[in-house]
Amino acid sequence: MIDVVAAAPAWFHTTVRRALEDELPFLLPGVFRTRFHLYERWSQEECVTRMDRIAAKGSHGVVLMAPDVQEAVAAVDRLQAVGIPVITLASDLPVSRRLAYVGIDNRSGVTAAYLLS
Repeated sequence: MIDVVAAAPAWFHTTVRRALEDELPFLLPGVFRTRFHLYERWSQEECVTRMDRIAAKGSHGVVLMAPDVQEAVAAVDRLQAVGIPVITLASDLPVSRRLAYVGIDNRSGVTAAYLLS
């Protein structure tokens, strides 16, 4: 089970969901199911609550797009502490214990997304 947690415009949700659903079947012999938690707008508290619920329920990994705020960093660290790896997507939490970041490296202008392939 992989959880995708994102606060972004609907067009971004559609793109991310379609890309994952297109690629996951090619990861055989592994079988992945996804739970999507996609919101156009939500508070930092709602984002943190969602991550804490995932930590309590369990997951094999989280793909996360969240604002770089201390509360989100702490929630990512709690996920990692219970053995749930987190990959940040499009917006990084560089001081968190996330496993990796996938997106544009805004500091040097280099795209890191090619690392997925």
